[in-house]
Amino acid sequence: MQTFAIIAVLLALSALGYRLGRGRALASASGDAHRLHSLPSYYGSYVALWSAIPALILVAVWLILEPEIVRWLVIESLPADARNLAPERLGLLINDIRNLARGDAISQEAD
Repeated sequence: MQTFAIIAVLLALSALGYRLGRGRALASASGDAHRLHSLPSYYGSYVALWSAIPALILVAVWLILEPEIVRWLVIESLPADARNLAPERLGLLINDIRNLARGDAISQEAD
């Protein structure tokens, strides 16, 4: 899934959390906002922040670590003779695999 779509869904869920948190705070005070300790929007903001911030941190961590995780997984799925290539040859092989996955031209026939 694209990053923009993930962030859009997270923000939509945060907005939903805001409405639910605000509504629940008002419901706990029987609809009378004066009986609450804080403004109803503060309760909604609190719920929205606690639903968005951890998820956005996880997305940021994934975006940082994803290239290395995928590279490691690709190398582990290669045959033993390809895994034991010199680092520069292995880099070229990984680049060919990346180009093949993108649909770009590759330097040799795919097998």
